Amino acid sequence: MRKFKVVFVVLNYMNYDDTVECVDSICENIDTDRFHIVIVDNNSPDGSGRQLEKRFTGNKYVTVLLNDENEGVSKGWNNGICYAKENFTFDFLAVPNNDTLFIEKEFCKKLDEEYKNSEFAVLGPMVLTPEGRCDDNPIFDTPYTREKALYDIKQHEKKIKQLKSGTYSLCRRWRGIVRKFNRKAYANPYIRNNRKEGFFLYRQENVVLHGCFFVLSKRFFEKFEMLDVRSFMYAEEDILYMHVIHEGLKTVYLPDIKIYHKGDRSTSKATTNHKAKEIFRSQESIKAIKGYLGLLDELGE
Repeated sequence: MRKFKVVFVVLNYMNYDDTVECVDSICENIDTDRFHIVIVDNNSPDGSGRQLEKRFTGNKYVTVLLNDENEGVSKGWNNGICYAKENFTFDFLAVPNNDTLFIEKEFCKKLDEEYKNSEFAVLGPMVLTPEGRCDDNPIFDTPYTREKALYDIKQHEKKIKQLKSGTYSLCRRWRGIVRKFNRKAYANPYIRNNRKEGFFLYRQENVVLHGCFFVLSKRFFEKFEMLDVRSFMYAEEDILYMHVIHEGLKTVYLPDIKIYHKGDRSTSKATTNHKAKEIFRSQESIKAIKGYLGLLDELGE
């Protein structure tokens, strides 16, 4: 088996340009020659999987896998993870969205230092955005409770009903007007965060990490073969967090490592109609949240 310091698993769906840019950014900035990138195409109907296969033919650092069907985010990742485990040995496995850019010059050095310090199972970096923000990660400092999950399902169901009836924009404007006079009106009763000012500037443990880029260590694979696949898309972060914490393992947010996230590229390309896109998002969110509730039942939480 070939031995690597780190293997990257990059999922593609109808997004050739971003995937190429993501892969090229890794190759240009990674601080080791002992790396490999596994691109998994989720049966893109635009042919971008075949394009990627052709683009990286002969590149010793890149393997392209073509799925026969779109199996969702976690199953797509798992296909790449399974390939990596069957063909390589590695210290770390990184899972970047294909709409991220790898800009860190001392990635492996910082991973090694942190792992010696904490033996983390999952690590997340500081996430820089096109708007100039760097506070997307960690996304939450408290677990996703059953009460909030049930509340969110009802909100998504209401949103779908309003979108289908054509009243969503009107209802949204009305809520905005009412809240100008009463800030507590329509307030979410289940607030997850009590994050301090500047929370994203310092290292943290056992927080919910952003799913746009995370790193799995040997400690993770000692407990888990793969990622949980109960969600097609959405809620992957909360599902991963609950598994890790339940097993007594550790998540770490390390702002010393930085990546750039363009944001929401595959979903935007897959669905160009705004109304259809919002309905799709809410429908998939409901499925994902119900999957998360099923996990809580299994774990006895």
